[in-house]
Amino acid sequence: MADFDKAFELLGKGIEWNDCENIFKINKRESAPTFAGVYLKYYKHTLLYSYLKEVLKEEFNIDLDNPQNLEKLKQDKQLQKKISQYLCKDSTAINYVKQIYRKLFWSRIKGDKIANQKITNVIFAQAVNLGVKKAVKILQKCLDVKQDGIIGNITLTTLNNADISKLIECLKEEYKKYYCEIVKSKPYLAINLAGWHNRVDRL
Repeated sequence: MADFDKAFELLGKGIEWNDCENIFKINKRESAPTFAGVYLKYYKHTLLYSYLKEVLKEEFNIDLDNPQNLEKLKQDKQLQKKISQYLCKDSTAINYVKQIYRKLFWSRIKGDKIANQKITNVIFAQAVNLGVKKAVKILQKCLDVKQDGIIGNITLTTLNNADISKLIECLKEEYKKYYCEIVKSKPYLAINLAGWHNRVDRL
């Protein structure tokens, strides 16, 4: 069966972040940092947020809840890089973020019950990017089973008996089509299209 840690590791190989270079970052248009692909604005109730808040205050004198501190951080790419290099080696921070990915994405795609690691990596990465329901619906379309966005016994059995190479080829094609549909309905997102397609190619 597929291994969660291997799928999680793939996210840090240019899919969601690049190893220790930008595992922690905050963009100018955002109101909170992202750590290992997790946008912290929506995770203030978690152990991850509490831990990061404590570490950033003690090690870098940054208060995650202080808007002025965050504005300063946005302008300081070198500081973001230093924080990234520090946190990527912090096993407690990594374990907390793993808990989030396992609960919100891995368990919902039933990663532990999928036989092939490579296809699981792809499904997991896209569940993180598109949301579980949409990612599963695209999977079900390629498997030619009912598209309800839930991995049940029929989807799981069909997946575990599929031709993996052909399935991955179908998934990548469908992912790219979906990103094009997003841009068609929201033209202002066209600037992201090349990056989204490159992301698919790296899967």
